[in-house]
Amino acid sequence: MCFDESRMRGNGQTRWRTDATLLRLGHPAMTKSAKRLQRLLWENSATSESPFSRWSVEVSDQISKPCFEVATLRIARNKLREPVLAELDVTTHSFSDGTMMSDGVRANLGQKIDGTIATALQQKIRIAWLNSSTTVQELTQNRTKNWLEDLDHRLSIALSASLADEKKAYEKRMRELKKSTERNENSIERIRIELERWEERSLQLTLEGYRLPKAVAKTEEMKAKLVDAEFKRRRVHVDEQIERLRKEKSRVLEKVTPMRFTRRGAPQVWPLGVRVILPTSEVAS
Repeated sequence: MCFDESRMRGNGQTRWRTDATLLRLGHPAMTKSAKRLQRLLWENSATSESPFSRWSVEVSDQISKPCFEVATLRIARNKLREPVLAELDVTTHSFSDGTMMSDGVRANLGQKIDGTIATALQQKIRIAWLNSSTTVQELTQNRTKNWLEDLDHRLSIALSASLADEKKAYEKRMRELKKSTERNENSIERIRIELERWEERSLQLTLEGYRLPKAVAKTEEMKAKLVDAEFKRRRVHVDEQIERLRKEKSRVLEKVTPMRFTRRGAPQVWPLGVRVILPTSEVAS
């Protein structure tokens, strides 16, 4: 399998190799491989028992005690596989036992340690994380659970509002279509009355009352038939539109909208990394 077009041709060859296949970005194998790589990089069960594998060590004068800052990205999707909500969760934990000190506020960017980190400091950070990792993961899971409960509540409220709005919009459109046929019926009735008046006038103003009125009546009769045929055609068209709207209304209200406002399975929780923030006195000592 090749990813570059130049690798598909041998030296001085104009034809592509028969023992290789070119995989472009849109190839199904490329899409599957990219998703597999994404799972291996981010999902907890695909990496190791500890999902946190990205670390940074910083020194700051604004803190007096060392701490861990943990960042996770949560993405929830609906049953249409659309992203419903994506949220970055940042929590700060104690260096000693992993208890949460604050949430939602990121610490200011500290300074990097010049050179390599001392072995003693690395060992201290490793031991502190081993003592705190279980507590941090449990807190992260509990926060995700509470986040999901709040999201489900908000989705249920949004679902009720969306169903009411969609139903109102469909009913309004169907009423407008029905009124349009009623207006056409009234206008046709007015046309018929005018035709009768013109027929009476034609009978009064002509000297050949036995011939011209018959011709006028025949002409007006044909016009009336044309008007009736046009009205029937429009009414059939409107009835078809109303029937399509009823079917679309049923599909949207019973399938599409509930799936759009219903969460699909568990959310994706991606650990972005852990910031180890140390006070300057801790590093200097």
